[in-house]
Formats: sequence, C-alpha cells, structure tokens
Amino acid sequence: MKTRNQWIFMLAACLCGALFCTQVNAKVCFVGDPDCAQGAEFEEYTPPETNTLCEQEGYSKKASDCLAEGRNIGAVCPYDASYVKCCDPEFAYQTCVFPLENVSNNGVIAKCGNLYKCQCAEEYKTPADWAKEASSACQPGGGVCILSTDTTVRYNKCICDVNYFPYEGTSCPNDMILVESCKDSDGNSRVSCQCPSGYRTCTFGGAPGAKSCKQGGLILYNSCKSAEDECENAGYFKDCYTQTCYHDTNSTEKVKRTYPTSCEDSYEACPYAYGYYKCRWSAANYCAAKNPEMTNYSKKLPTNCTKDGIQGTVIPCYLGSSTREEDYLGYYQCKLTCEQQVRGAFSQGFLQQDINVANSTGVVGFVRVDGTNKHLYITDDIVWPPVRTSNAKWSNTGSKVDYASINGIQALYDFDSTRYSSCQEDRSDIASRPVIKLDGMLLGGTTYLLDKDMSDIGIQPYSSNLTDGEGFGEQLRVGNHTWHNVTLINNSPPGDVHLSDSEYYPRLDNKFTQIVVANNNVLKFTGRVGLRIGSGVYTRTDNGECTVPDFYTGSCSSISYSSIRLEQNSVVEFRDAIIESYTSQSASWDGDNASMHFYNTKMANSYSSVGDIWSKMNVGLSNSNIRVNKLRTYGYGASNTSRRFGGGSSNDIWDPDYINGATLARCKGVYLKSYSTLETLQAGFLSSGSKIYVSSGSTMKASKPIKMENYQHSLFCLDYARVTINNKTFGSTSSRSSLRHYDHGGLLGNDYRYGSQISSGNNGIWYYKYDKGNRDGAYPCALTGTCDGKCNSDYDPNWNGNYLCTGCYNCSSMGMGY
Repeated sequence: MKTRNQWIFMLAACLCGALFCTQVNAKVCFVGDPDCAQGAEFEEYTPPETNTLCEQEGYSKKASDCLAEGRNIGAVCPYDASYVKCCDPEFAYQTCVFPLENVSNNGVIAKCGNLYKCQCAEEYKTPADWAKEASSACQPGGGVCILSTDTTVRYNKCICDVNYFPYEGTSCPNDMILVESCKDSDGNSRVSCQCPSGYRTCTFGGAPGAKSCKQGGLILYNSCKSAEDECENAGYFKDCYTQTCYHDTNSTEKVKRTYPTSCEDSYEACPYAYGYYKCRWSAANYCAAKNPEMTNYSKKLPTNCTKDGIQGTVIPCYLGSSTREEDYLGYYQCKLTCEQQVRGAFSQGFLQQDINVANSTGVVGFVRVDGTNKHLYITDDIVWPPVRTSNAKWSNTGSKVDYASINGIQALYDFDSTRYSSCQEDRSDIASRPVIKLDGMLLGGTTYLLDKDMSDIGIQPYSSNLTDGEGFGEQLRVGNHTWHNVTLINNSPPGDVHLSDSEYYPRLDNKFTQIVVANNNVLKFTGRVGLRIGSGVYTRTDNGECTVPDFYTGSCSSISYSSIRLEQNSVVEFRDAIIESYTSQSASWDGDNASMHFYNTKMANSYSSVGDIWSKMNVGLSNSNIRVNKLRTYGYGASNTSRRFGGGSSNDIWDPDYINGATLARCKGVYLKSYSTLETLQAGFLSSGSKIYVSSGSTMKASKPIKMENYQHSLFCLDYARVTINNKTFGSTSSRSSLRHYDHGGLLGNDYRYGSQISSGNNGIWYYKYDKGNRDGAYPCALTGTCDGKCNSDYDPNWNGNYLCTGCYNCSSMGMGY
C-alpha cells in the first residue's frame, strides 16, 4: 500500500513529465502529522533519482544525444522528459501504410518505442530490377513506393509509353514504318511507327475523309481541315446571303411559315478565319425580295419621299401581308411612275429631249443616244407630223433626226431595268401605250415614218379634217424591221366604200390608209401585239345595192378595212407573240404573192383574232394557235427555191402552177406544223390549186364551210391528222389522206358524201389515202391507173378525168414556198 507521500510523488512526476517542468525543492507534510494542520514548517523534500528510473525503463539518452547520433526519438521517459529512447534510422514510421508494410523477424514486428521499421511491398521494384524483366524501352511506372530512409524509388510495374508506342502488337498498321518496339512487365508489346511521307499535324484536325496515323505522341493526317472548314463546322458562313434565314428563329434553322429570305452577317465572327459569320434574318433582304427598290431606310415610316428630285409615293415594307405599324420593317420604296422615272433620268442627264415631239401638255419626246444612233421614246399620244410633209420621213419632219427606233417609254425597261423599273408594270396593257397618230391631212401620199424598229407604241392613221373623207389613203411603207409590243389602230373614214371588181378578193381604193410591207422585206411582230385596226366593216354595194352576195350566206358581203398589204415576196412574221384584238376590231391582211408566218404565237383570249387574210397569201403556222375571221386565199408558189416554210431540204421537186402555166416551187396555201391549230370563224375560200397541209399533231377547225374553187387541185393534205369543217370531221391520225370537193366551187363541209371513190354527185368529195407519191407514179397517187410524168404534181397535161394526182407529197417533202 502506497503512502500519501508516494501518491503525491507520483502525481508530481507525471505532471512534470507532461509539462516538462523543472525540479524544485518542497516540504512534505505527511498525513497524520499534527504540525500540518497548524502551519508548522516542513522539512525540505529530496526527490528520488529520476534518471535512475528512466534508465531502468530504457530511457537512457537525452533527446539532443539522439539527434546528434542521427537517430530517431522513439519515446520519452514518463518521469523525466529529457530522457528519451533512441531508435535506429530504419525505425521512422508511426505505422506502416500501404504500399509500406512492417518488417518482421520470425513473426515479430520490428519496433522501437513507438516507431516501426517499414519496407515496400514485394511487388514494388527498383528501375534496375524492372530492367531485368522488360525491354529497355519500357519505363517503370504504375504505383510508386518511396522509403524515407532510402532515396530509391520503387514502382509496381514497367509500362510502355502509349504516346510514343501508340500501336499494340509487334508490327505497324497499314503502310507505316517500324521505328522501335517495347515489351512491358506484363509481357505485352507495343510499337512506335513512322507515318508515310506527307502526313502532318493539323491545327483543326484532319479534313473530312482524311487518313490519320500516330507518331511521337502526335496524330498526323494526310490532309488537314482548314480554318475555313472549322468555321463552317461550327456554323459560321462565308456568304450568308447564299443561305436562307427565317424570321422566327433569326437563323438558318427552318421553321414552317416564318418568312424565309437570304441571310445577312451577324456581329458574331468566327475566331478561326476572317470573313465567316453567324447568319441572321435580314429585313433588308426580305424587303428587297418583295421589291428590289425597297432600299430606302427610315426607322419611322415617312409620309412622303423624293427621288431624283421628283415627289414620289411611299411604299412601305411590312412583314408578310400585314399593314400594321408594328410590322413595318424600316425599309420602303420611293415609287415613281414610268414617266416620272423618265423625266428624272432626263434631269440627271441620262436622256435628252426632242422639243418638237410635243402635245398640248408639253414635250413628250425623250431621246437615248447609243453611239451614233438615237432612239426616240414617247410618253404620251402625239399627232405627227407637225406640218404638212411630202414623202415624209423622220429625217425631214420635226427636228429632222433620223431615229434608229421609235418607242413608247415602256421600252426603256429593256435598256435599263433598274433605272426604269416602273416601265415594265403596264407593258402587257395595250391600251396604256402612247399612240403616234399619223395625220393624213399633213402627209403627202407615201410616207416612211413607220420604216423603223418600233416597241411599246400604238400606230393610228388619223385625219385632222374628216370632211368628205379627206386625210386618208396614204401608204405607210415598211421595210425589214421588228415591231415589239406594238398596237395597230385604225379610224373609220366617212363616205362610201368603193371596191374593186374582184369577186373574192376585194381591194379598197385609196380612201383607206394602208401599212405596206415593201417587196422582198420581212416585218416581224414580237411580244404582245394589239390589232385594233379594223374598227368597222363595210358591205359591198354599188349605188346602195349589193353587187356580189356572200357565196355561203347569200347576204351582201362585208369586209374589214384592207389595212395591211404585203407586196410581192414580202413576209409578215409573228414570232413568240401574243395577239390581242376584238373580233370586230381585228386586222385585214392583203397580199400580192406574199406570206404570213406564225412561230410560237398564241391568242391572248377567246375573242382575239388575227383578222381577215385575203388574196395571194400563203399562211404558215409552227407551234402556234391562231384564230382568223376570214381565210380566203389562193396562195402562190414562190420561184425563189431558197425560201421555204416546213418540209425538207430537197429542191428538185417542182409544183407546176395550174392557173398560170408557170413552173413554181413547192406547195402554196396554208401549212400547219409542230402541233399548231388554225381556227376560222367565217366561211373560207381556197382557190387556184392551193392546199391546206396539216401535219401530224396539228389540226384545223373551220366554223363554216370552205369553198373549193378548183375541184382538181384545191385540196386538204392530212398527214396523219384531222380537220373539222362546219362541225364535220375528216381524216385520221393513223393514216395519210387527201380531201377535195367533187364540184368546182363546191362548199366543203356543207352537204357531203365521202368514200374511197365517188364519181358523181354535186355535193360529194373525193376522199382517199395518199402515201409518199413517188416520182414514177405508183398507187395511191391516182384513183385508177397511174399518172403520167411526175406523180408528185397536181397538174398532168394529159389529165382526162381518170387520173387525179394529189401532189400532197410536195407539201410534206418540200414545204410551202414563200
């Protein structure tokens, strides 16, 4: 049993050891000592020899001694903290934590005081050890173990650098060259390879479809993606205007019904290459697409505007069909009329004025200079010439300028569609064209004022004095020219109409002004052609009595004015045209061995018509649908074998003229090819050996009968085609056939009979098949037997009523002469 003094000593020792306190002298009062309670003096306390206690328990060194010896302090003496237990340097760890493990000897863990002796786990080896197990290129790696008592770093494996040795196995892929191989501690092999020549590093990666390989830790490509490619891949565009953006999304992402338009550049530029931007919806492009002239900008919609110094009309651009203020997009057009644009161009010096071309409102003539040529453009109706002129030409009337062309102002659109944009808007309206009224009271007979190329203008014979019919009867002569978007207008002269004696080809006398196409010339009509020149019709009378009844109706014959006459070998050509007229206001075409040709021409509406075609006129249609009031022609056979309509290229087949006995080339009359349609509204007349040739795919429709003046030579040639005459259909699309009337002057399409052969009957027709009709005269050129001479001919000098040769082969092989 410990005494009180023993307990106190032990407590003091613990406290001092814990607090590293120094030794002091103290008196000891023992329990039971009567002087303790009464303040008696204590005797000096003499401590026990602590060093002896520490040494007894193995704490034999001072801490400084351990440090001086390079040893670790393994523990502190509990009696005297200055005494410690020194441990060899191998004892350096409070505990051994993986990858460290305790060192033990015969199962006894090596320990000194509180310190343990540790070592690396068995799988951790030095680089030298791994070099014995793997290739020299293998690098120690994986987990690391480092002892504080040893500078050697140990690793748990040896690995091949996958950057330097990117390919598994012992060989290189494809056509790469082996550089070095490596085997790791697990026995796996990898190789380093050299890329083929031309492979390189790419800043933005390989181009689409490029080949790649790994070399030296890098990926090389045989073709690089450019910075521009990278921009495009990131959704940037070089030319946003080639993309389509949508208003709702403000991008190229398509959203249904969101006002698509070409994009514009945004402010977001591609960081990789210059000139690439994110695209956004463009109000400017949207408005320009609606109207190219909506380029003016004002955040607030203006109430008025001025362009070229002229007050215009504000046309705002709204989103969609809206007219709401909030949908105004900031762009607008300052719209000028065609005439305003022309006058603005004059004020800016782009046009000149001809002050002689004027009316009551002022100057209406503007001039465009093209090199040495001058072109006149008229803004409003004028009467011309200003003073009486004989043999009138532009070069000796008014300002005496020999203009290269005469035009309405709408034609300026063809010259500059931007400056004169409004001039296109009403070009199809023939009533809006300015009109040149040629005053017969001021013209001395023949005039050449129309002998020009013309466009977008109206032409009207006119008389400033209608007393007794004066002011009419001039010839308006025309040569080789093109008239585009021209309207022909005629006024009715007063007084009686005097006709020639010809029964079927009446000529009006010199009381009627005519446009005359001169010998061997071609007048070409294009665009939208207005024919308002037959403003009335007249009956053929003598002293008020009908002299020649109509051959079909029996009533007094009526005709339109003979307004356009074609002289010998001249041609009127309609090419890529649309003809607009009224049935009662259409033209009258009279020819002297001439032709009218239609290429890609149509009627503007169901009531338009070319008018009346009279006299020695051939008519040719190619891919055209034409309506004619009266078609009364005996055609002609042109002697110029270099000119043709339809047919082939051979010139050795001739068609003798039955009436005149002259040898003339090819067919004459009417020729339909290339899916054309010809419609006649009144009774027709076919004379003097003329033919109507209808090719496969084409057709003809006659509302009334057609009078066949010569029953031997006037006929239809139906080349796998049909015709409908007075609601009766002839021909077949599966065979060739020819069609003639049995009687001289018979009405084809009236009462009729037809079959393979008809030899009698006043109202019958000859209707039979024909083939090529070879020169030797084999069947089916004749009804019976063969024809003498050339079977291709309509005319056989030895014809005795038994041999009827069609001559249709001439039409199909050689075409129509003109």
